[in-house]
Amino acid sequence: MSLSKFSDQEILSEDNYLQIPPDGFIFRRMMEYGIEDKGVARAFLRCTQSIDNHSLPIWIGYKAMSSFLMSIHETENSEKVKYFNEGKYLLEFSINLEPQNAELRLIRLLAQRTLSNDMNYDSDMEDDQNFLRNFCNKKLRSSFDKELQSLIMKFKTDESFNRNQLA
Repeated sequence: MSLSKFSDQEILSEDNYLQIPPDGFIFRRMMEYGIEDKGVARAFLRCTQSIDNHSLPIWIGYKAMSSFLMSIHETENSEKVKYFNEGKYLLEFSINLEPQNAELRLIRLLAQRTLSNDMNYDSDMEDDQNFLRNFCNKKLRSSFDKELQSLIMKFKTDESFNRNQLA
Protein backbone atom coordinates (compact mmCIF):
# COMPACT_ATOMS: atom_id res chain seq x y z
CA MET A 1 0.00 0.00 0.00
CA SER A 2 1.29 3.43 -0.92
CA LEU A 3 2.01 5.75 1.98
CA SER A 4 0.07 8.46 0.17
CA LYS A 5 -3.13 6.47 0.72
CA PHE A 6 -2.99 7.00 4.49
CA SER A 7 -5.50 9.48 5.85
CA ASP A 8 -4.31 12.74 7.38
CA GLN A 9 -5.34 11.40 10.77
CA GLU A 10 -3.14 8.31 10.34
CA ILE A 11 -0.19 10.37 9.07
CA LEU A 12 -0.40 13.00 11.76
CA SER A 13 -0.99 10.76 14.75
CA GLU A 14 1.85 10.88 17.25
CA ASP A 15 1.32 7.15 17.81
CA ASN A 16 2.41 6.35 14.24
CA TYR A 17 5.63 8.32 14.00
CA LEU A 18 7.97 5.36 14.47
CA GLN A 19 6.28 3.39 11.68
CA ILE A 20 6.84 6.01 8.99
CA PRO A 21 10.02 5.78 6.91
CA PRO A 22 11.27 8.96 5.22
CA ASP A 23 8.63 9.78 2.64
CA GLY A 24 8.19 13.06 0.78
CA PHE A 25 4.41 12.93 0.77
CA ILE A 26 4.14 12.37 4.51
CA PHE A 27 6.85 14.89 5.36
CA ARG A 28 5.07 17.49 3.20
CA ARG A 29 1.84 16.90 5.12
CA MET A 30 3.60 17.10 8.48
CA MET A 31 5.31 20.31 7.42
CA GLU A 32 1.96 21.79 6.42
CA TYR A 33 0.06 20.80 9.56
CA GLY A 34 2.99 21.20 11.97
CA ILE A 35 2.91 24.95 11.57
CA GLU A 36 -0.29 25.21 13.58
CA ASP A 37 -0.21 21.97 15.59
CA LYS A 38 2.56 21.39 18.14
CA GLY A 39 1.71 17.67 18.37
CA VAL A 40 2.26 17.25 14.65
CA ALA A 41 5.50 19.26 14.86
CA ARG A 42 6.69 16.98 17.67
CA ALA A 43 5.74 13.86 15.68
CA PHE A 44 7.56 15.27 12.64
CA LEU A 45 10.69 15.84 14.73
CA ARG A 46 10.54 12.25 15.98
CA CYS A 47 10.10 10.93 12.43
CA THR A 48 13.31 12.65 11.40
CA GLN A 49 15.47 11.57 14.36
CA SER A 50 17.33 8.90 12.37
CA ILE A 51 18.24 11.33 9.58
CA ASP A 52 21.83 12.54 9.75
CA ASN A 53 24.35 14.45 7.61
CA HIS A 54 24.94 11.33 5.51
CA SER A 55 21.28 11.06 4.50
CA LEU A 56 19.88 12.40 1.25
CA PRO A 57 19.85 16.21 1.22
CA ILE A 58 16.06 16.33 0.92
CA TRP A 59 15.66 14.29 4.13
CA ILE A 60 18.14 16.59 5.87
CA GLY A 61 16.03 19.51 4.66
CA TYR A 62 12.88 18.00 6.14
CA LYS A 63 14.70 17.33 9.40
CA ALA A 64 15.65 21.02 9.39
CA MET A 65 12.02 22.00 8.88
CA SER A 66 10.94 19.79 11.78
CA SER A 67 13.39 21.72 13.98
CA PHE A 68 12.10 25.05 12.69
CA LEU A 69 8.54 23.99 13.51
CA MET A 70 9.55 23.11 17.04
CA SER A 71 11.21 26.53 17.40
CA ILE A 72 7.88 28.12 16.44
CA HIS A 73 5.99 26.20 19.12
CA GLU A 74 8.54 26.42 21.94
CA THR A 75 7.85 28.99 24.62
CA GLU A 76 11.21 28.83 26.38
CA ASN A 77 13.73 31.06 24.60
CA SER A 78 16.72 28.73 25.00
CA GLU A 79 14.80 25.82 23.41
CA LYS A 80 13.44 28.07 20.66
CA VAL A 81 16.98 29.21 19.78
CA LYS A 82 18.37 25.66 20.00
CA TYR A 83 15.79 24.32 17.52
CA PHE A 84 16.21 27.33 15.24
CA ASN A 85 20.03 27.00 15.12
CA GLU A 86 19.80 23.27 14.42
CA GLY A 87 17.27 23.85 11.64
CA LYS A 88 19.27 26.62 10.05
CA TYR A 89 22.49 24.60 10.09
CA LEU A 90 20.84 21.51 8.61
CA LEU A 91 18.94 23.39 5.94
CA GLU A 92 21.91 25.42 4.76
CA PHE A 93 24.03 22.24 4.79
CA SER A 94 21.48 20.43 2.60
CA ILE A 95 21.12 23.35 0.18
CA ASN A 96 24.90 23.54 -0.17
CA LEU A 97 24.81 19.89 -1.22
CA GLU A 98 22.01 20.44 -3.76
CA PRO A 99 21.58 24.15 -4.53
CA GLN A 100 19.31 23.46 -7.52
CA ASN A 101 16.83 21.36 -5.51
CA ALA A 102 13.49 23.19 -5.71
CA GLU A 103 12.01 21.34 -2.75
CA LEU A 104 14.87 22.41 -0.48
CA ARG A 105 14.44 25.99 -1.67
CA LEU A 106 10.72 25.75 -0.88
CA ILE A 107 11.48 24.45 2.62
CA ARG A 108 13.84 27.38 3.20
CA LEU A 109 11.34 29.90 1.88
CA LEU A 110 8.59 28.49 4.10
CA ALA A 111 10.89 28.57 7.11
CA GLN A 112 11.84 32.16 6.39
CA ARG A 113 8.19 33.15 5.95
CA THR A 114 6.96 31.46 9.13
CA LEU A 115 9.72 32.23 11.62
CA SER A 116 9.48 35.44 13.60
CA ASN A 117 11.42 38.52 12.55
CA ASP A 118 13.51 38.12 15.71
CA MET A 119 15.35 35.21 14.11
CA ASN A 120 16.76 37.36 11.26
CA TYR A 121 16.53 34.48 8.81
CA ASP A 122 15.35 36.11 5.63
CA SER A 123 18.41 36.92 3.53
CA ASP A 124 17.56 34.33 0.83
CA MET A 125 13.82 35.01 0.49
CA GLU A 126 13.98 36.97 -2.76
CA ASP A 127 16.44 34.55 -4.36
CA ASP A 128 14.33 31.54 -3.35
CA GLN A 129 11.13 33.19 -4.60
CA ASN A 130 12.75 33.86 -7.99
CA PHE A 131 14.17 30.33 -8.13
CA LEU A 132 10.77 28.81 -7.38
CA ARG A 133 8.99 31.13 -9.83
CA ASN A 134 11.36 29.93 -12.58
CA PHE A 135 10.83 26.32 -11.50
CA CYS A 136 7.05 26.74 -11.77
CA ASN A 137 7.36 28.28 -15.23
CA LYS A 138 9.18 25.23 -16.59
CA LYS A 139 7.35 22.56 -18.51
CA LEU A 140 7.88 19.52 -16.31
CA ARG A 141 7.61 15.89 -17.29
CA SER A 142 7.68 13.92 -14.06
CA SER A 143 4.64 13.65 -11.84
CA PHE A 144 6.86 14.31 -8.82
CA ASP A 145 7.90 17.70 -10.22
CA LYS A 146 4.29 18.52 -11.12
CA GLU A 147 3.21 17.67 -7.57
CA LEU A 148 5.98 19.89 -6.23
CA GLN A 149 4.84 22.70 -8.52
CA SER A 150 1.30 22.49 -7.17
CA LEU A 151 2.68 22.46 -3.61
CA ILE A 152 4.68 25.61 -4.35
CA MET A 153 1.58 27.29 -5.76
CA LYS A 154 -0.45 26.27 -2.70
CA PHE A 155 2.10 27.62 -0.24
CA LYS A 156 2.54 30.75 -2.31
CA THR A 157 -1.06 31.73 -1.62
CA ASP A 158 -1.52 30.19 1.85
CA GLU A 159 -1.75 32.96 4.44
CA SER A 160 -0.69 30.65 7.30
CA PHE A 161 2.84 30.76 5.90
CA ASN A 162 3.22 34.49 6.31
CA ARG A 163 5.73 35.75 8.82
CA ASN A 164 4.67 36.58 12.35
CA GLN A 165 1.19 35.10 12.18
CA LEU A 166 2.32 32.19 14.29
CA ALA A 167 4.88 33.75 16.61
